Formats: sequence, structure tokens, C-alpha cells
Amino acid sequence: MGEHKGWRSVRIRVAGERVEDAVNECIRCSLVLADIKRIDSRCVEFSTTSSSLSMLEKLVNNVGCDMEVASPSKADRMKTVVSRRVGMAAGLGIFVLTLFLLSKMIWNVDIQGASPPLEKELEKHLEEMGVKPGGFQFLVPDVDTLQTMLMEEVEGTTWIGLHQHGTSFEFEVAEQSLPDETDNPSPRHLTASKTAVIQRIFAEKGKPVVQKNELVHEGDLLISGYIGEGEETEAVGAAGEVWGETWYKVTVSLPRERLQETLTGKEASTFRLQAFQLNFPIWGFQADGQFTDHVLNQKEYRLSAWNRSFPFSFHIEKYKERRTTSQNTKDIISQTKKAANTKMNHYLPEDARIMSEKILHEDARNGKVKLVMHYKVLEDIKSETPIIQGE
Repeated sequence: MGEHKGWRSVRIRVAGERVEDAVNECIRCSLVLADIKRIDSRCVEFSTTSSSLSMLEKLVNNVGCDMEVASPSKADRMKTVVSRRVGMAAGLGIFVLTLFLLSKMIWNVDIQGASPPLEKELEKHLEEMGVKPGGFQFLVPDVDTLQTMLMEEVEGTTWIGLHQHGTSFEFEVAEQSLPDETDNPSPRHLTASKTAVIQRIFAEKGKPVVQKNELVHEGDLLISGYIGEGEETEAVGAAGEVWGETWYKVTVSLPRERLQETLTGKEASTFRLQAFQLNFPIWGFQADGQFTDHVLNQKEYRLSAWNRSFPFSFHIEKYKERRTTSQNTKDIISQTKKAANTKMNHYLPEDARIMSEKILHEDARNGKVKLVMHYKVLEDIKSETPIIQGE
């Protein structure tokens, strides 16, 4: 029964005719009593834990004594102090939160190097992404993602640079500058760039020498740069369109056993505030345990102002449910066919069009699925061949 001065230790005073019986009864019931002191013949003091107060009060009352708390525990005193200072603590928390939100707001968006129409189009896309004065930085994509999205969505740009300076976003735009087309190109022929069957021919300048449905080979003359007859023959820069039907064979193979990972669309988020290396959860306490398999995306926003960083940060953790399935042979063939189409589309010019496709050979053995695809394509087959003077 030595000295007992823990965080939840409380000092108790018991008074009555049978204080010794009260103490003995407490000991018999295995209550921990420490630092027992007799004040007088009818009063005694001792220390015990705050969790034992309810049982202690019942035992003391059973023997006809009274008890009171002479000195509350440190935990109780702390609760009292906190309850008295709750207004100040709440005010401080609101101030820190307000300062954090103000430091993470977008106050200025500056676009440089863009013409007025392009600048207006860029501002429209930025507003759709949340990049506008009054928006919050943690609600918009990161700098690299934002730059990539703008390059894909805004036409007429060669490059879009993004620099973030605190609460300001600065965009530098380099517009596409197309070379001026020459009205009078140097004398030339238009010849076939590959073997094809002519589907459409239109001579803007020059003389067409082939017809529709005619088979041509690489290097064959399509539109001559010579016009006129006899002494009036003149060499010009042949121009026009020649579209032909071409053929390609593509071979693609993929592993026969493949695991496919897909996102189900379900997600849960956790929001927490970190201050002085201490984490304070705000929302989504059980988000990490909602899904058996998930993909985790984390973002951290630090509190900074006046070129200084403060030991406060706001964290967002997104858990996206992921499902892994095993594909059967039919699905693998479909994926292999898509891979062949993707390969073909990357190879062809943008203005070319696939007219038809056909599986020439299909093989599923040795742990792989192999496809040989045949494509019929409509594309521009002309190429420029200079006319050498004196030819």
C-alpha cells in the first residue's frame, strides 16, 4: 500500500464511526488503496483510482460512513481545464483551418502567349476543371495531370506550360504556327507511295494518268506535272488527291492466361489533419477496411503562406475498389484483336480509314494466343516527285 500517484489517481476522504471497517471492507474486495492517513478518530484519507469510485462509494455507505473527493485526479483536472478553455481551443482550430483554406485557395489565374480566342477557350476548360479564382487547389488535378489534360483538350497549341506560385497559377501557351502554303510549288509529279487500287482521284493541278479501280505500284505516275501538248507543254507543281485501297497483315500474340484488374467505381475517402506530426481524423475513419482489394491515391496539402511552410497539412486518401478476374480464351482473343487494331491505328496516318478486317489465322497453344489479321485500308497514296529540268 505504498504511494500511488498515477494519472487517474484520486484522493478520497472517508468519515464516520466505522472508518476502519470501511477500509478493511475495501481491501477485502481487492480495491487498491494507497497512502492511507488517519486525520482523526473519525476520518481517514487514502488514494485510489477513479475507476474504483463507484464500488468504493457503495462499500463505504454499507458500513455507515460518508466519503468525499479531497483531491481529484490529474485527468479530471485536465478535463476541467479543457472544458473551460474549449472556446479558445475552438477559436484556435477555426483560425488554423481558415488560414489553411485561404492558403490553398486559387487567387489568380494568368494566361500568357495565347490569342484572345484561344485564351477564352483555355479559360473555359480551366473553369470546368476548377482552376479559377476562388477555387481550392486540393480539388483540382495535380500540375502534371492538369498540363496533360489541357494539351489533349485544347486544339491549336504546341505546348502549354504551367507554373504554380503559391496561390497563383501561371500558364504559358505556345500556339501552333502552320507554314504558309506556297501558291506556286516547284514543278513536280504525284506518284504512288505504295501498291494500291485507285478508289478516288482528283487533279487540282496537272494531268491524271490513272483511273479508278486501276492497280498501281510504288513509284507509278498518278498525276503528271506536265500540261499542254507539243511546244506548249509546261511543267507545273502537280496537286490533288489520290486515294487508294491498300492491304496490311498484322501479327499479334498475348499470354493465354491473363489476370484483368478493373475498378468497380466504388470508392471511399479519408480526410485527416496533421499538426506537429500528430494525426487528427476528420472523416472516413473506416475507409481503409471497406474493400478487400483496393487502389490507394494519396494527396497532401501543406499550409504555407508568405513563402513559409507551417507544421500543418491536410491529407486526402482515396480507396478505390479493385476487382481481379481471370480471362478465358474468348476474352483473350478479343483482347488480342483489340491489340492488333491499336497497333494498326498507330501505324496508319490520321486521315486513313480501315474499310474491313479479317482474321487470317488463329492459334492458341504454348501458353499464348496468336492472331494474324488482314486489313483493307483506304488512304492517301500520293507522294511528290520533283521534275528535273531538262527531263
